[in-house]
Amino acid sequence: MLWSWRIRTAVPPSRLRPRGRRAGVWLAAFFIVGLLVGPGAAAPPPRPAGQLDPGEPGEVTTIVDGDTLMLADGREVRLVGIQAPKLPLGRAGFTPWPLAEEAKAQLSALTLGKTVTPGFGGRRGDRHGRVLAHLFDAEGRWIQGVLLEAGLARVYSFDDNRKLIAEMLDLERRARDARRGIWALDYYALRSAEQAGRWLG
Repeated sequence: MLWSWRIRTAVPPSRLRPRGRRAGVWLAAFFIVGLLVGPGAAAPPPRPAGQLDPGEPGEVTTIVDGDTLMLADGREVRLVGIQAPKLPLGRAGFTPWPLAEEAKAQLSALTLGKTVTPGFGGRRGDRHGRVLAHLFDAEGRWIQGVLLEAGLARVYSFDDNRKLIAEMLDLERRARDARRGIWALDYYALRSAEQAGRWLG
C-alpha cells in the first residue's frame, strides 16, 4: 500500500534547510517512525482455515448454483454463511435473481474439477441433508471470501453457525463500498425498515 507524507507550512523556504548532522538525524528518525506507524505496519490478514475444524477433502464434480456444489463422494455442500443470487432449480414460475448465472460461473471457475477441503465452525448439516461448511481450495484460498469480495454473494448467517462472521461482514462491506457485483444493482440495495415494509406490503 502506498501513502505519502504531506507537510503544509508557512515558514519561508530558506528556513527549511536541514542544519547539519542533527537535522539529518531528526529527519531519519521521523521517516522511520512513519514507516512503523503507517499502513504498511498493519497486522497480516487472518487465516480463517485455522479457526475451523477441518473435514474430509473431496473433488468437486457439479456446481448446483452460486453457493452449492456436489463432491465426487456424493456429498452436497452448501457454502455456509453466504447467499448467492438464486436460480429457479426446478421451481415453477421462479425468476432468477440478477447475476445468479454469474455467481454460479464464478464458483465453477474456482472449484469445478478441483479438490476442496471443508471447514466447520458450527452446525454441520441442514434438514435437506446438505453439508454446511466453509470451503478452501488446495492453496488455502477461502471460497466464501472470494465470492463475497467479488460482490457475487452476501452474508447470510444463522446463530448456530457464526464462525468467521466478522471476516465475512468486512468483505461484504468492501464489495458494497466499491459497488462490485450485486452491489452495483438497485435490486440488492440495502433497505430501511420503512422501505422494506413498503416492499412487503
